[in-house]
Amino acid sequence: MGDRLAFCRQWVGSGTLLNIGVGDGPGGITEQERTTNFDLDLYTHPRFVQGDAHNLPFKNKSFDIVLLSDCIEHMTDPAKAVLEACRVARSRVVITAPWDNRFPTGQHIEAALAEQETPQAKVALEQWYDWQRVYNGKFRVKFPEEIISHGPTINTLSDEWLKEMITATGWVIKVWDFFPEQETGYCNWGIVIEP
Repeated sequence: MGDRLAFCRQWVGSGTLLNIGVGDGPGGITEQERTTNFDLDLYTHPRFVQGDAHNLPFKNKSFDIVLLSDCIEHMTDPAKAVLEACRVARSRVVITAPWDNRFPTGQHIEAALAEQETPQAKVALEQWYDWQRVYNGKFRVKFPEEIISHGPTINTLSDEWLKEMITATGWVIKVWDFFPEQETGYCNWGIVIEP
């Protein structure tokens, strides 16, 4: 088990859990009865809701814990997604995010929407489509890229940007970690925030 998975399992605790950006089901967390799985794309997971993390279709404080595991780097507005996660969580939001050196720090929506013009982005895009083919048993439908670009990494995060996002929520940082991810070769932030 990689460090990111161990971090997620350690901090998701007990109570109801919203697993945002679940993809193919990282961490085995999707099998738990208390978990609602959520993604922009359509999957066959149990207790699955398809939707946009920027506008979660849940009432305020609907879940005890919200998990955003390696997904905000794919979002067009990660700060809004973190705000939404805090809105629907009662006690904790757990965030993991990779540091990806293929892109300069900052938001790169324009590159994502422009057919991935950079060589590095083209590699990331190809890896995304390879991933879809591998997991076709669980993966059903990809959300249209022309509506929201979400496949390749379009945000390379930084300490400053992540702290700015969290400050905007009004929540406080309980855990701030940065560790190597043995499974991918990346490094990951592991962040836990509470009201």
